[in-house]
Amino acid sequence: MGIAALVLGIVAVVVGFIPGCGIFVAIPAAIVGLILGIIEIRKKSKAGQPKGKGTAAVILCAAAIVITIVVSIIAARKLADVGTELQDAADQMQRDMQEQMQDAQRQMQEQMDQQTPPEIPDTPAVPDDAPPAPATPPTPPATPPAE
Repeated sequence: MGIAALVLGIVAVVVGFIPGCGIFVAIPAAIVGLILGIIEIRKKSKAGQPKGKGTAAVILCAAAIVITIVVSIIAARKLADVGTELQDAADQMQRDMQEQMQDAQRQMQEQMDQQTPPEIPDTPAVPDDAPPAPATPPTPPATPPAE
C-alpha cells in the first residue's frame, strides 16, 4: 500500500500543475493516495516497522492537493484577466467600426451634396402645337347571328 500511495502522490503532484486536469485527476488521486498512506502508517505503527513510504506518500498527496488548488486559483484569475482583455478589445473594435461607419456616411453625404442634380427641362413633354391624338371610332355593338 505504501508504494501505491507514493505512486498516486507523484502522479497527483505532476498532474496538479496542469490547469483544469488537476481538479479532475490530481485531487482524486491525491485523496486516494492520502487514505492509502494513512492506512500504511497505521499498519506499520502497529507492527513496529518503519513507516517511511507511508509518511512520504501522505506528504506528497497533501502537497499535491495544495499545488492543485493554488494552480487552479492562478489559472482562474488569469482566465478572468484574459476575458476582461478580450471584452475590452471587442468594445474598442465596436467603437472603431461605428466611427468608421459614421465617417463613411459623412463622406457619402458630402459627395452627394457636391454633386449637382441633373437639370430637368421646363418644357412639357408634349409640345403645345402637336396635333391632337386621333380619336378612335366607336366599335359597333355585336349583332347576334341570324338563325
